[in-house]
Amino acid sequence: MSHARDVRGLRRYVLMGQILSILMGLAGLISISLFIDPAIMGIASKQQAEYRGNLFFLMVGIGFLCFALLFNGMPLILVVSLLHFE
Repeated sequence: MSHARDVRGLRRYVLMGQILSILMGLAGLISISLFIDPAIMGIASKQQAEYRGNLFFLMVGIGFLCFALLFNGMPLILVVSLLHFE
């Protein structure tokens, strides 16, 4: 019985890790889109100059994407492919 309980607990932690990995990947994509074109994220035109081309957003976005791929690449690839086809 304890073996089945351990497997259920492990699955729960794996699921939480996958969800966090997907959220990290999405945060990376949002950060990179702020670097490229803040209008995509609905930033007011007066504030777009502060975001566009800011190296901080590019580095944070790349870092988040790398961590997401490192910890759990497959769900991130699925999310990106779903976003690409919409």
